[in-house]
Amino acid sequence: MQNPEVLVYGYPSFDYIMRVNRFPIAGETGIILDPPGIPTPTPGGCANNIAVALSRLGINAASCIVIGDDEPGHRMKASLEEEGVDTEFVIVVPNGKTAATFLYVDPDGAHQTFYFPGCADDPIDLGISNEKLKGLKYGVITVGNPGHIREFTEIAHTAGVDLVWSLRNDPHAFPHSLVQLLVEKCKVLVMNHFESQQLLRSLGQDSLQQIQERGVKIIIETFGSAGSKVYFGGEIYTIPAVKPQVFVDPTGAGDAFVGGFLCGLIKNLPVEVAARIGAVVSSFVIEAWGCQSSLPSWTNVIQRYQEAFGEDLM
Repeated sequence: MQNPEVLVYGYPSFDYIMRVNRFPIAGETGIILDPPGIPTPTPGGCANNIAVALSRLGINAASCIVIGDDEPGHRMKASLEEEGVDTEFVIVVPNGKTAATFLYVDPDGAHQTFYFPGCADDPIDLGISNEKLKGLKYGVITVGNPGHIREFTEIAHTAGVDLVWSLRNDPHAFPHSLVQLLVEKCKVLVMNHFESQQLLRSLGQDSLQQIQERGVKIIIETFGSAGSKVYFGGEIYTIPAVKPQVFVDPTGAGDAFVGGFLCGLIKNLPVEVAARIGAVVSSFVIEAWGCQSSLPSWTNVIQRYQEAFGEDLM
């Protein structure tokens, strides 16, 4: 296998996705709707989602995760290898328990999420050396253990790797001191509108342009079905969402966007075009249950891009 062009760090997961009739308050009962989502978990975790998305698009990608040597851990590593994802950076903890996520989705598509990190939160060294990072174009940071995120950030930045921060609203993963570090070190920042407002409040700033003044070159703010905005080079590009053929489950759409966007950058396409590719890849994920179930090939992306934007991608 060729050296990876993108290395993604984050929490691993098998996702138990369950539809519910509503979100109950404390003391109440909600109903779990079946099917789908019960009882078989689907491969997930932000790092794996992005790495698999890139691999299906023809980009050499690696996932940096911490898993247990239990049955789910072995199954997860095998699943990544089947997808063509480089597993050299996967750490297997003896007697460790592999992480799992329990997602509850209401009829409007809103989520409540509960995460069991297992050994992914163990205080271990990721074991990444400068030698291993040769040829790497992007290092992607997703939600994960804050100590590991700090280690990953410092090593990749020192090695001259451009860092991408796929922000999630998770105070455990991103305490204030780490947020400050990531804003200073990362070249690309992707987040949804709610997360952008939280970030601005945390940093005591009024606009995303002020964050760019601290060193972030590209900021992408997503708005779900309303599309996204790209802040780059003093310009703001408005990117429409791409309509899926059917709306099933939005879980993982943000990770798919990041994968598609990075694919566009690696192919040396303009930032605006890369963001459109992100929107196209996201539209596929929405069409099936599970974050990786319906990730597209590059051929699929080319076809839907032409249909959505009325122009050839390549």
